[in-house]
Amino acid sequence: MIKRPRRLLLASFVAALMAASLVAGYVYYIQASKVQLRIFASSSLTNLFKEYELRFEGRHNVDVVLNLASSNALREQIVEDLPCDVFASASTAEMDLLRSRGLIFQNRSRVFAYNYIAIAMPADNPAHLQTIEDLSKKGVRIVLADFKTPLGNYTSQVLSKIESSWGDRESAYYQNPAVEKYRAKVLANVVAYEANAQQVVTKVMAGLADAGFVYFSDVAVRGVKLQAISIPPELNVKASYQIAVLNDAPQLRLALAFVDYVFSEEGLQVMRKWGFTDVEGSGS
Repeated sequence: MIKRPRRLLLASFVAALMAASLVAGYVYYIQASKVQLRIFASSSLTNLFKEYELRFEGRHNVDVVLNLASSNALREQIVEDLPCDVFASASTAEMDLLRSRGLIFQNRSRVFAYNYIAIAMPADNPAHLQTIEDLSKKGVRIVLADFKTPLGNYTSQVLSKIESSWGDRESAYYQNPAVEKYRAKVLANVVAYEANAQQVVTKVMAGLADAGFVYFSDVAVRGVKLQAISIPPELNVKASYQIAVLNDAPQLRLALAFVDYVFSEEGLQVMRKWGFTDVEGSGS
């Protein structure tokens, strides 16, 4: 066996170590050289925008950083000057407030998706809920989104619609006494108000509530993890999602490219996959 001199072995080791350090340093340089595209999106868009994140990063040398929360909380952060390139809101009201402050690029936002409200129950449905009326029964544990959030606001509208249509004896659509004073009965059963849509879904899936009012997209993609009661169109509301680039977007070019991607054929296909209704972009 040929023995290598210790100096040669040491030199080889040092060379290998230096090579590894150079490679690691190069990888770090590549990662560090990526710009960050900051996207603020409604928590109800979590699954959709996480897929957008992966797909967009695969096409651009960019690190997409998602900030997912209720639309009203995100709007407040933008007003407080937190760096943001793109804002995707579950409520037109939040976008209108930013537009009124002159914070939207070219004063233009676009409706990119629609959603609806549904009632979700845990997979085993411990309260044996079958109908909309069942939620008015005493003892049913219900979780709602805070009424200050878009989901909470939409839920409030649905509760009022159910009561005024199905629970009003003067209405042509009157159902039965169980739906009279429906809103008050349901609110009396609320055990928690959550800060955003994702937290409502999480609490229902964990069995910490018997039911919750959520977005249709939340139940559409979770299969056996949730049961659902659909709400008829005449009692439902249509949630319009808007997207816009911010006036002071640090990465304006990439922000505009991201919005274009959302409206691309691929972007629309991904949107439908996650239970949203896509819409042709329109200025507003």
